[in-house]
Amino acid sequence: MALDQDDADYDSYVGNAILTAASATEGGMASEQLVDATLVAATADLVMLEAEALTAHPSVAQSVRVRSSVRVLTRVHELAPGFALPRQLIDEPLALLDRWARMNDVATAHASYQCAVAVSGQVPSVVRDAIDITLLPTTRVHDEQMFVRCIQIFESLYRQVADRVAQSIIALDAGNTDQTVALLAEAARRVRATRVLYRVLTTMPPDAFAVIRAHTHGRSAVQSRPYRRVEDLSAPRPPGGSQASTTDADRCGTTLQEILLLRERELGREAATPVRQTMSELDSAWRAMKRSHWGVTLKTIGKVRGTGGTAGADYLRVTAQRPLFPLLSTPA
Repeated sequence: MALDQDDADYDSYVGNAILTAASATEGGMASEQLVDATLVAATADLVMLEAEALTAHPSVAQSVRVRSSVRVLTRVHELAPGFALPRQLIDEPLALLDRWARMNDVATAHASYQCAVAVSGQVPSVVRDAIDITLLPTTRVHDEQMFVRCIQIFESLYRQVADRVAQSIIALDAGNTDQTVALLAEAARRVRATRVLYRVLTTMPPDAFAVIRAHTHGRSAVQSRPYRRVEDLSAPRPPGGSQASTTDADRCGTTLQEILLLRERELGREAATPVRQTMSELDSAWRAMKRSHWGVTLKTIGKVRGTGGTAGADYLRVTAQRPLFPLLSTPA
């Protein structure tokens, strides 16, 4: 990460190798609890970074960003339900938001920082260390630190959603519709909770993002493997339709949509209806998330091309319209 200024990619920019290693068990397998712990730690550090910035440079804009970051902290149990926090650590930032308007910037910054420190203290040290050493921005613009933390949160969430879809394929293939519904419902809840994260990203000034973009060519979120894995596991994709690099290890076998068709023929349409409904909920949440991404991109970069060689906001507008499960978007 420290030496890839000229030939970096998205994985190295985010520090995915380090974060993945920190969330692995002794046997090398990813721990769902540690992946969620990574998301929690990144959220806590986001709040601490922005609270420190508010203390150093009080302003209305920075106060708005801190408030938005604290709001993410209040929803972290939805973004990362696999890492349970004491209820008090969720209630305290909620109470802080309620009295925000009656406090000055110094007081809100201090209280926000203390809430985040308490949450961070719950996270295993190996995860906190990984979070600490994966904040290596390419510029001196403070906004880039917020940007890195936000995309690290998204990466952790994409990993969890992809795993839920993969597990639902196994469950549905075995005829376990109840487990399939539970897995997909959790994935949908996680995706819907990303709305609070986009509120933080909307605080990015276009001029600040222009500086960041100038130093991060080739490091585009379109390269995210967990994101692409969610879509590849969900339904067959047209050849050449992906802007991301796909290796043999990334390619998926039978998709969830294909398994649904098989099970409907075997179990009957009525028996598989709850699965269809939950797949539709995940599809709706996924497309809503992509529309939010498109809106933030349009606000910050306008119509210029993306750093990954895409058409930028126009590319995101088109992809936001693509369903996760095309079968569910057409009449049966």
